[in-house]
Amino acid sequence: MVGGDNDQVRVLDPTTLNTLASFTHGADVFALAWHRNGTHIAMGGFGSITGGFGLEQIRILNYNGTNSLTRVSGNNNGGAVNSVSWRCDGTRLVIGGDPATSNKYGVRIYNFDVGTGKLTLSANFRHGDPKENGKKVLSVDYLPCCSPANICDGDCCEVIHQGPTCFTGNVTVQKTLTVLGCLSATECLTPSDKSIKTDIEHIDSLQSMDVISALEPITYSYTPSWEEANGAHGTQRGFVAQDVAAVLPELVREHDGIAQLDYAKLVVDLVGAVKYLDAQHKRDVAELRALTTALADEVDYLHSQVNAEE
Repeated sequence: MVGGDNDQVRVLDPTTLNTLASFTHGADVFALAWHRNGTHIAMGGFGSITGGFGLEQIRILNYNGTNSLTRVSGNNNGGAVNSVSWRCDGTRLVIGGDPATSNKYGVRIYNFDVGTGKLTLSANFRHGDPKENGKKVLSVDYLPCCSPANICDGDCCEVIHQGPTCFTGNVTVQKTLTVLGCLSATECLTPSDKSIKTDIEHIDSLQSMDVISALEPITYSYTPSWEEANGAHGTQRGFVAQDVAAVLPELVREHDGIAQLDYAKLVVDLVGAVKYLDAQHKRDVAELRALTTALADEVDYLHSQVNAEE
């Protein structure tokens, strides 16, 4: 996403840098920030009357994920907007800019209604000597519900960015991370060091076999409302969480009223069941070999008896 002195806001393809969508503000654009929902964009710059909406230094744009970038709402900040930043839960927007002659405020906080896309002024701050008209603000940031910057704790990460997102470095999520769509990773690791474990007990392989035998694999489709909200489509393969809870309750948890299953931990009993089958197979092979040897000895004995009679 880029903006500048050509009056344009552009959303670019992250690989090719080709323009996916654009919006003409009508004046220089100094600041842009994605909202956490991946569809709204806060834009700040010089004031413009493009579109017949009146003078607007700050605008909320909507990106539909394909080729459309349109104005949702706008505000007359009183002076040019140099910097914008969303509160990490997406409910507020802070702007920094040139103080207007009338209000002398270089920093403003707006409440944001994601349903209507409208901004409502919440607070002002005068940067510089209170006796003066206020100083120009070139940069602002708004991160009160996350600390430090690479840790999300609580409301900050209840909803995940729906557009393309790239993280460089380490990101720690202390509570629930919800991904509505496909999560792709080159590695997915779980802490499993012996030093952090206690009360270690080995699982009986027969018990694992009984657990796996009790599970009922199914195919299914999600309800239309769930598909629309979460982007999951088509025929799925898996289990019903409530059925699994009957034999492995520790693998099922409820979140927002929905039973959720830890599929990865099923591997533990799958390994146990395979070990049971492997041991059974080895016993069967050993018994078969013993029977084969005994049968061969019996045949040899019968041959010797026949040869003796002749």
